[in-house]
Amino acid sequence: MKKILLGFAEGYFVVSIILYIATYLIMKNPINTLFYPEIYPILLGLFYGEYKQKTTESTIEN
Repeated sequence: MKKILLGFAEGYFVVSIILYIATYLIMKNPINTLFYPEIYPILLGLFYGEYKQKTTESTIEN
């Protein structure tokens, strides 16, 4: 489940950047989905979870 959520967060970020660049180049008026403030707590929570998972894995391996 955690990998699915992390994949969603990374995918959302990449798609938002691509959408921003494409709409800027086409219309000079970008659709700025990356900066919706409602999404920040979700993305920050997922990236923090990924960070904690990676630090735990690196501690276990050593």
